[in-house]
Amino acid sequence: ASCRVAEKAGYVLRAVLPPRSPQPLEGHLHARDRDAG
Repeated sequence: ASCRVAEKAGYVLRAVLPPRSPQPLEGHLHARDRDAG
């Protein structure tokens, strides 16, 4: 759900991050260009 919320707010998926202790699952990096809204 958080990816969907980020996309609705204008943030696009920039990268998938590898799992890192203590988080067992991959992470998603969402970003938005400065001049975009």
